[in-house]
Amino acid sequence: MLFRSAPELLEVLDLAEAWRSRTRGAFDVRIGQAIAIWREAASKKQMPNDSAIDAAVAAIRAAGVQVDASNKTATPHGGVQLAIDGIAKGYILDKALAAARKACTDVAGALLDIGGDEAAFGKGPGGKPWRLGIANPQQPADNAKLLLAIGLADRCSATSGGYARGFDIAGKHYSHILDPGTGRPASGALQATVVAKDAARSE
Repeated sequence: MLFRSAPELLEVLDLAEAWRSRTRGAFDVRIGQAIAIWREAASKKQMPNDSAIDAAVAAIRAAGVQVDASNKTATPHGGVQLAIDGIAKGYILDKALAAARKACTDVAGALLDIGGDEAAFGKGPGGKPWRLGIANPQQPADNAKLLLAIGLADRCSATSGGYARGFDIAGKHYSHILDPGTGRPASGALQATVVAKDAARSE
């Protein structure tokens, strides 16, 4: 079925496909079906069925969305279930910062933060780069000592860690970061911070 889509959604879908190609499938927004399986498992407090996960992975590989920017349409196929938040948050930040700068031309600097994703332009207080603290994934409490602090000036950043969100089943925490190749949570105390010129790329 063909859907008329907003230009912004088509841009996000194009970006998502570009990053799927660049990462050789390590980033794949088609992973929605696998995420749904783990969410349901967490709600039932029992591990998901291996065969269901494997079937979801097979479906992910066969599904997709065909984007036609000239006609502003998107055509999903294969029962695709998208999870675009992994790139859409950064895209929204970029648009919000551009709108803020256009509306407030006299502002010398600003920092936008939507929880793990930041976009900055200009300098912060005292003419210094905006200071961003990176939590220690082994000690993520709000008042715990930071792992490190970085400065942002005309840059964006995104931090994601498996400790912060995920699925709690039978007394064990599983990361919300799923491997598209297996449909299963990434293991270990994973955390990454990426700094880039725009938020969509850092995301």
